[in-house]
Amino acid sequence: MAGKARIAMIGVDYPHASAWRESIGLMDNVELVAMAKGPFDGTGTTGSAAPVPWAKGTEQKPVPTFDTVDELMEKTDFDGAMVMLSNAEKPAVCIRLAEAGKHVFAEKPVACHARDMERITQAIKKNGVRFSTGYTWRYHPIMTTVRDRIRAGEFGRVYAMQVRMLTSSVEDRGPDHFLFAKEHSGSGMVGWLGCHPLDILLFLFEQKVKSITGKVGHIGEPKVSVEDGGTAVLEFEDGALATLICGFYLKKFYGETLYSLQGTGAWADWTTTPANLRYMRKDMKTPQMEDHNLPSIGGYGGQVALDLINDWLDTAGNGAPPVNNEDNALRVLKIIDAIYESSETGRRVDVDV
Repeated sequence: MAGKARIAMIGVDYPHASAWRESIGLMDNVELVAMAKGPFDGTGTTGSAAPVPWAKGTEQKPVPTFDTVDELMEKTDFDGAMVMLSNAEKPAVCIRLAEAGKHVFAEKPVACHARDMERITQAIKKNGVRFSTGYTWRYHPIMTTVRDRIRAGEFGRVYAMQVRMLTSSVEDRGPDHFLFAKEHSGSGMVGWLGCHPLDILLFLFEQKVKSITGKVGHIGEPKVSVEDGGTAVLEFEDGALATLICGFYLKKFYGETLYSLQGTGAWADWTTTPANLRYMRKDMKTPQMEDHNLPSIGGYGGQVALDLINDWLDTAGNGAPPVNNEDNALRVLKIIDAIYESSETGRRVDVDV
């Protein structure tokens, strides 16, 4: 996109919204020109449900803030919008933006169900705009390094992967928050945070998922209308198996994510915070320890958020799809739907995702 991109934000107090605003403030080629309030802005305990503390640092100067999306679109000239609303509300707003020729960023996992994301995908493609969502790990060097080694054949045939993602409890986050209401969010831990490793599995394996077996449930207290944890086994088309275990099981503002990958030629395991990788090929006598941490610059996850925003906006001018686009967002939601279906039926679900 030529010149400085003009970005609007719809939803002011949504978890991560302030961090994304801080990321925009770190960029010279992007300007936040206006915001519109969402129905939950200024109410409830929005901040307590964020998986990271509120962003600290200098945000951009105050911008016009409208009470409705109608006012924003009538009174503001902008190129694209970042939609920070509940999963139930995002589809209608994303479709409206696309039909108005605006590029769309929607916070993950975007919608309650795949059928809602399909409507967004159709609108994005029909109107020729660019879409992205908050799967920032696709841009992190620890993930791109592993993917590049898989592509280069260093792992041989990849046959298994395990992911464990644990984070602070529902009690610590605030059980009254709309994130834990099924009518607003569609899912709980699997959708809100488990979506990240599910997306990374697609990013690393670069093939279709053949079947899914899952179980979600309420393990801790207090009870809410969505799951506080779950597990899933994904079978890929070449027979490789990936396992996810995730849950709101730890103390406030603490979390850990562990990845482990095995192939016929090498294995690796790594954490994301800090981003440290242990890698060993068959020709090595001891594992190779690697530091893939990025400098701390603030915003939503630091440099990866800036790379995501630039990718989203750059592709608006060159015709290429972003690395993080509507198609992979739809695939993740199809997987989440299948995990729920498997949990409810007690059976493996065959898919073609």
